Amino acid sequence: MVTNREEYNKTYTNFLCIDEYGNIITPDYITYAFRNFIKRENLKPIRFHDLRHSFASALRSQGIDMKQIQEWLGHSNYSTTANIYTHVDFIDKRNAAEKIDKLMHLKIVD
Repeated sequence: MVTNREEYNKTYTNFLCIDEYGNIITPDYITYAFRNFIKRENLKPIRFHDLRHSFASALRSQGIDMKQIQEWLGHSNYSTTANIYTHVDFIDKRNAAEKIDKLMHLKIVD
């Protein structure tokens, strides 16, 4: 926190994204801060943008409709969400296999 009010930059007072000194936060701030966080915490290197893929896949695994995921991510094209951002995990594959197995064992009665 700023202790001396004269150090505070009053140029950007009407902006939403300013730091504690009143300086504007640049668009790439999150990218660099996230990269530093990953390094500091000794985590597997990923880009901040990769979290969108994880988020989309997590929503899908919870049964959220693909169209709703598309809207959450702001994609204009459904196929972008379905083919690039959501990923099928082992549990999804197992659930699909169980449904196929159940379908194959149905007895159709006329």
